Amino acid sequence: MLSRKHFLALGLLMITAANAMALGLSINPGEIIVDNLKIGQSYDVSKLARPLTINYYGGMQNDLAMEVYPPKDPRPGYEVIPDTSWVLLDKDVYTALPGESVNVAVVLKIPNDEKYFGRKFDVRMRCVLKPRAQEEGVAFGLAPAVETRILFSIYKEKGSQEEQDRLEQVITKSRNISFMPTELIIKDVPVGRKVDVKKELKKSMKLTNLNDEAVEMEIKCIPPEGVGGFPDYLPIKDNMITLEKTKIKVKSNQVEDVKFYVNFPDKEEYHNKHFMAICEAAINTDVLKTQYRVRIFLTTK
Repeated sequence: MLSRKHFLALGLLMITAANAMALGLSINPGEIIVDNLKIGQSYDVSKLARPLTINYYGGMQNDLAMEVYPPKDPRPGYEVIPDTSWVLLDKDVYTALPGESVNVAVVLKIPNDEKYFGRKFDVRMRCVLKPRAQEEGVAFGLAPAVETRILFSIYKEKGSQEEQDRLEQVITKSRNISFMPTELIIKDVPVGRKVDVKKELKKSMKLTNLNDEAVEMEIKCIPPEGVGGFPDYLPIKDNMITLEKTKIKVKSNQVEDVKFYVNFPDKEEYHNKHFMAICEAAINTDVLKTQYRVRIFLTTK
């Protein structure tokens, strides 16, 4: 987790929803309220309320850093969260293309202590744009940032150890999985026929499972809707990219290829063109949803 001093060194510019887009960043929702959480339990906020989404509107690919911090002035009726370690994120830094929306998995972990019965807490999260190069309209050394808050209350009852163990297992699994590379560049793609990308073009995506037990992942490829900043790249159309499997069971401490095929029609409009797609792998249980993405850039012959 990035420390507070690192964020201060960037030179933060906190912005409102009205001008967030102008500086390339917004976060939704601006406030999340969840009630009646039990001590000794962990909760995926997106399962209890709404998914937390960072929207990036800059002109080039950049990194988005997340920080959890206690508020100086909590909402009336709420206390400052005693410890920010109660809030777990699936990542500290997210990578986004222009126009892309990135989902953030946020887990609230409530200590098993009855002194928290019936109390309400306020915690804030800040997303800071970390430009890889100077963006037009963003001053050097000035990092635009947006924030949201989570307001939550604790019920006067303990949760079961079975409930807690179940979520803890899923959280641990999610942190020991990767989907690589984050960007896959494929050139000289033939048109007019179905192409086995791994066999013919020697390119593949890989799921790595460093857990000591197998993990099943759901896989899908989608057009990069709303992703700008790449005027020469067209969104891939339905059925032009297909996966060998939509569910993959990755054995413990193993790497599995995610094999896929592309099939561009033999028409002039598909020759010597650039296309984009996003392939998404997910753990999706009733207690937690975590997503991993590979961005695919294809150039046809």
